Formats: sequence, C-alpha cells, structure tokens
Amino acid sequence: MDRIKELLFRFPGTAKSAGQLAAAQSRKAKLASVDLSSAYHELGKRLHQSGRFLTQFSSEHEQIEKLDKEIEVYSQKTAADGSELKYKLKAGADNLKKAAC
Repeated sequence: MDRIKELLFRFPGTAKSAGQLAAAQSRKAKLASVDLSSAYHELGKRLHQSGRFLTQFSSEHEQIEKLDKEIEVYSQKTAADGSELKYKLKAGADNLKKAAC
C-alpha cells in the first residue's frame, strides 16, 4: 500500500516532467523540420545564384539549371494555352449571345 501512495504522490511530478519533455521534443522537431529547412533552402538558393561551390556540387547545379529550363518551357506553354483558352471562351460567349438574340 505504501508503494501505491508513493507512486500516486510522484505522479503529478512525473506528468509535469513528461509534459515538459514532450514540449521540448516538439520545439526541437519544429526547429529541425521547419526553421532549419527554411534556412537551408534560403542558403541553397543563395549559393546557387552566386555559383559558389560549383565544382563541389556540379551535379546539383546542373539539375537545378535543367529544372529551371523545364519550368520556363512549361510556363510559356501554360501562358500560351491560357491565351488560347481565353480566346475560345470569348468566341463561345459571343456565339451564345448571337444565338440568344
């Protein structure tokens, strides 16, 4: 019975410690996954833009350049498709107006 009393007496302290541990682990996880990732992302962008460490990370620089070119091609295609769609929608609306009259 004394053992149960001792455990019950220690439980609030244990729960508080467990809560503090969970909070600290949560803060660490946020730092590692969000804050540090953002910092690395920004650092990577600056390094790529400046061309620093080009020889050490030539493969990564090449991949980024290749993806930049792909993005440019798709952006132009999307803009062209959007203009064509806009023209078709306007023509369709004009045809509906004429049919309604």
